[in-house]
Amino acid sequence: MPPLTIAYIVRHGETEENLKMIMQGQLDTQLNETGKEQAKLVADALREVAFDKAYSSDLSRARELVEDKALRERHLGDLQGKPVGTRYAPNDPLLESHEKLGQRALAWWDRHIVAPAKSQGWDGQPIAVLLVSHGGFIGTLIKTLSNNGRASMAPGITTDKRALNASITTVEVGRAADGKIRGVVTRYADTAHLDRAEGVEVLQSNADELVRD
Repeated sequence: MPPLTIAYIVRHGETEENLKMIMQGQLDTQLNETGKEQAKLVADALREVAFDKAYSSDLSRARELVEDKALRERHLGDLQGKPVGTRYAPNDPLLESHEKLGQRALAWWDRHIVAPAKSQGWDGQPIAVLLVSHGGFIGTLIKTLSNNGRASMAPGITTDKRALNASITTVEVGRAADGKIRGVVTRYADTAHLDRAEGVEVLQSNADELVRD
């Protein structure tokens, strides 16, 4: 299945809240100096890709492109702005469940990736789409696509790691033999472009992803 679309999914760079293990959720936080350097390294890694469309969460740590609230991180209710380990009420009405986050992520995917691909003809050149979002959103999107049979993992690719700051995930989307639009995850949470840079460390944890339903 030749790809009609290739989605490049990037997590935003590091924030001070990431560094201090503060749960951000949908708080509007800023990149720190490391995060800004990571953003430059991502831009350099993708410099040869001619993007046809670009979308971003409307939160400042991700925002540079076409803003979309649907790409926000999971809402963590009263936990937002508090250190990891803070106790919370499981009946917090503002706490977005993983199921709801998955539904939101899938709805965005269907609207901006699947729907255009359905009406798209093959002209030998796939459409390149850039998506900048958050670790929880990215991980949930890919796992939901995989669990629902909407995407498969390329050989050697797994989701057994977190989408770290400034990591890159790629999904090639095309028309399967049954006529349905499906994706193949060809790269997940890749940080090779960061690993090659001197003096740029990547946090291995994300406080937001430690919050259970």
